[in-house]
Amino acid sequence: MRSDRTLFLFLILMVALPSILLSIFAVNALVGQKILIEEKIKKSYETLAYNTRRRIFEELDKHEEVVKSFVSKFHQTGQVVRPSNFPLDNSLFSKVFLVTADYQVVYPEERPSYSVSQQITFSDNDSKFYEGYVLEYQEKDYSAAILEYEKIMAEEKEQNFKSSGNALVAIARCYLKMQKYDQSLETYHHLTTLFNDNSNLMGLNFVIAAKYQIAEIYRRQEQWKQGYLTLTRLLKDIIFNEYRLKASQYEHYYQRVTNLLEEMKEQIPPLEKAKLLALENYEDIIEGRNTKLQEERNVKNARKHLLPELRILVSSTAKSSGYIFYRDEERQQLAYFLEVPELPKDVGFIICELNFSYWIQEVILPILESQEAGKDVFMTLMDQGKSISGNIQKQFSPVVSLSMAPKFPFWEMAVYLKDIRSLDDLTRDQSYLYFGGIVIVIMVFLVGVCGFIVTLIRRIKSARLKSDFVSNVTHELKTPLTAIKMFVETLLMGRVTSKEEEKECLQIISSESERLSRLIDRILDFAKMEQRRRTFDFELANIAEIVETTVAQFKKQIPEESCQFLVQLDEKLPHILIDEEAISEALINLLSNAYKYIDRAERKIEVLCRLRREYIAITIKDNGVGIPRHDMQRIFEKFYRVENTLTRPVEGTGLGLPLVSSIVKAHNGKIKVQSKVGVGSEFTIRLPLKVN
Repeated sequence: MRSDRTLFLFLILMVALPSILLSIFAVNALVGQKILIEEKIKKSYETLAYNTRRRIFEELDKHEEVVKSFVSKFHQTGQVVRPSNFPLDNSLFSKVFLVTADYQVVYPEERPSYSVSQQITFSDNDSKFYEGYVLEYQEKDYSAAILEYEKIMAEEKEQNFKSSGNALVAIARCYLKMQKYDQSLETYHHLTTLFNDNSNLMGLNFVIAAKYQIAEIYRRQEQWKQGYLTLTRLLKDIIFNEYRLKASQYEHYYQRVTNLLEEMKEQIPPLEKAKLLALENYEDIIEGRNTKLQEERNVKNARKHLLPELRILVSSTAKSSGYIFYRDEERQQLAYFLEVPELPKDVGFIICELNFSYWIQEVILPILESQEAGKDVFMTLMDQGKSISGNIQKQFSPVVSLSMAPKFPFWEMAVYLKDIRSLDDLTRDQSYLYFGGIVIVIMVFLVGVCGFIVTLIRRIKSARLKSDFVSNVTHELKTPLTAIKMFVETLLMGRVTSKEEEKECLQIISSESERLSRLIDRILDFAKMEQRRRTFDFELANIAEIVETTVAQFKKQIPEESCQFLVQLDEKLPHILIDEEAISEALINLLSNAYKYIDRAERKIEVLCRLRREYIAITIKDNGVGIPRHDMQRIFEKFYRVENTLTRPVEGTGLGLPLVSSIVKAHNGKIKVQSKVGVGSEFTIRLPLKVN
């Protein structure tokens, strides 16, 4: 050990110290040259970057003034703030939100959301409709069917709202089949009047169906204006009530109405089509609906990401205006906010979200391109190391970097120069080469020293474990030998007075001899495993019988009724290729550990044998002291024993679990452990059904 320490100190003195001194010298020379070059270049380009940043900020301030003047106009007139006329097209600001003092979005407005309380079907399977359906669908007697449906209406009008609606639908349908369009229209109009209360979801479904049929009748009669306007108004109603309907219902209605509008659009004469499209273009309705959906998505996104940042910023800094930097699910965002507490309807803030695409293309790039810096200079804005205003060519090198805070904290203004070569650069390259060689030497040395230290630590740990092993084995051997010697002397000196006492002494001598023999066998088996000299006799065996026999054998080694055993075996376990003696030895070791490390009066050991798809699992579970988490990876190391106040009194050599692990590996199996301190441990041996 002393020679290892001397060698370690010698290596440090002879290699590390000169290497460190040379490294310091090389670093100083390199840093000095780098600083000199940077100072010469930075002085000529820092002003350029600063002025460019100032111009970008001034352009942003102009847009801020637009917002302030817009708000000021409403201060003067006292009108309610509505930014519908705010210049957003081709503007720096892509979205505008009006937020109350308690951080509620009041613009853009969202459509009302209703809870679906009931659903509707347009057929009624009650027996009262049976006669009418027979007359309508089988006998084709539509007049008689109408009389039958009118009878249902008279009976159910006050009692069953749904049946009345279905009866009206059936009557209108029969008139339509009879090509009595006026009576059918009258019936459908009566249906829309009866169910005009849109707060009732059942009525809403009836009205939608009726208006669709009304438009269809107008189309058949070539009354294009009435049909087209009925459909466009119906489309508006469906879109407005989108959240009241199930998704499948809404999609069904939406598709039917738009498909019918397309058909009607193809059938309308060109001259009349132009007049109708001038009155109401249904494509504008759909576009407006998509715009509204996008606005509602923007409001939800603002509630989730923007408003929490605004609340934190206002409460922590008490600012009345400024920029909010935040990130949503897709990208980073920047918004300008202005507090306007004196506006009507308790509007507390106006928030304008920046349009980055417009900002970069229409503001930043023109400013950068207008700088007369020369063809060998490239200016750009950097976002997390990437240029947002063009690709940087390989021959350009960075010389100046300037933060764009506070308005754009996530950007940096960078200046690049092309082909910077000089004597100083060549000297710097040589210094890099020299310094790199020294670094490699030092790294090789450090790797060697680290390897030496790791080896030294392992040797120390191994020596300590072997010492503990010798001490434990000595104690384990002395205990049975002392007992044998004591009872032999008792017999030789004639202190035994009866045959029973003599038999008891001989039984103790026999038991301690067997214990001593088992200890010696365990040490010899482990030595054979370590030297790879142990051979296994594999043959097909009944694992269930081995488990039962091993448990019974172990019970004989412990005091009767000192432990409760629970053995559960799956039925019809297959025979597998194993060494019966080795597997039994492994199970005895696990049972012995489980028994020894139970620190409570009521000892319980469960032995389970389960058939899995590719292996048989033998589990031994106890209610003992448990194994700490940091020791679970080391318990299968040779000579290692868990040391704590609960396990210290238990004797052992630290060879049992390594021996079990070696036996299981020899069978191409695996051993798993689960444990919780104070609850118990669970060891599971997995033996494959097929041995490769």
